[in-house]
Amino acid sequence: MTQNSNQTEFQMTFSAIENSNREISPSSISIPKLIEALREMDRGARAYAPPEIAEDREIPIIALTGIHFGSLNLQFFVPDDYVLFTAAFTNDLEQQNWNQMPFKAYEAASNLYKTTSQMKANLRIFSLNNDALEVVIRAEDRAPERKVGFTSGSVSLPGQIIQAGGAKPAIDFRLDSTGKTLHRIAVDTVTARLVGSLLYTPVVIQGEATWNSDTWEIEKFIFGGLVDSPYQIPSSALGELHEILGDTWSSIDVETFITELRGGRT
Repeated sequence: MTQNSNQTEFQMTFSAIENSNREISPSSISIPKLIEALREMDRGARAYAPPEIAEDREIPIIALTGIHFGSLNLQFFVPDDYVLFTAAFTNDLEQQNWNQMPFKAYEAASNLYKTTSQMKANLRIFSLNNDALEVVIRAEDRAPERKVGFTSGSVSLPGQIIQAGGAKPAIDFRLDSTGKTLHRIAVDTVTARLVGSLLYTPVVIQGEATWNSDTWEIEKFIFGGLVDSPYQIPSSALGELHEILGDTWSSIDVETFITELRGGRT
């Protein structure tokens, strides 16, 4: 991709541990680990972005521009419209703001530390355009630990599905209890087709939630299914039908099928 003045250049440099005889070279460093580090940098930056940007992988928040050997440098650019997100993640890494950063940014930070340790190299992340944006992670540094407590468990959540779809099937779910929305909850393709007839209809979803025990905000939710009710068909039942019917399932209009089962009710 051609660079221009509307992009900010960053670099990730992996270097040898001080007082070690080990050299950093293509043969001593796992290229997949380099790409994994870049992926976690992108994931951390996206945690600060609005949901419509964070979940859209077509938006190039971070794009690799080159790998240069020697000390092994990964160069990547960030469009200026999104540099704020990368700067926020870099700053929180440098300040070690583990409790303040978004949960997904914390997960990315933890993985960056683990990757650096596994590679037995020091990592420096910095902006070529802004000297203030720099963080160094050493191989011996321990992965960050949040002092904020987290509670996980099974839960049923009443609310409304307000959006469904995407390249990777997902839903946005507005909670009745707080009015807040859980964005881009991953679902299977059968559920994605089903919920087209349930948008803005009161439903209950179940799954595994992770709460911040200080704020009781749901930080993470893994979809388990729709809770059965007289007015909706369990997604598990549709899944079984999908398995039974095989290729025939793709020719069925799911919304019409559900309406007929309801006796014509929509």
